[in-house]
Amino acid sequence: MTVDSLKKKKGVQPFPSMAWLSFRNLLHTFVKEYLFSLSNAVGTTIHLDQAMIKRTRPSCARVKVLVDLKGSVPKYVIMNIEDEVNGEVRPTVVDIRYDYVFKRMQ
Repeated sequence: MTVDSLKKKKGVQPFPSMAWLSFRNLLHTFVKEYLFSLSNAVGTTIHLDQAMIKRTRPSCARVKVLVDLKGSVPKYVIMNIEDEVNGEVRPTVVDIRYDYVFKRMQ
């Protein structure tokens, strides 16, 4: 079940929900603080995927986040990356994929 399908159902009220987010095509040097910055743009970060922590899957990072479904959820985050050599700042778009949204916990 996706976030959009949850919002379109009649009679279903938006609510805070847990969701797994995937960030693909990240820089190969990303660190946990980088992921927390990305996921906090969506909601409250709850948990990092074990494969990310152990760095066994460097191509994708997954994060569990508490998402407020009352408003629209972002499909991407723009991060400003600073070049340490010359100090130039370049914007980088990071796409967000919502892998799974947990049902409401009562």
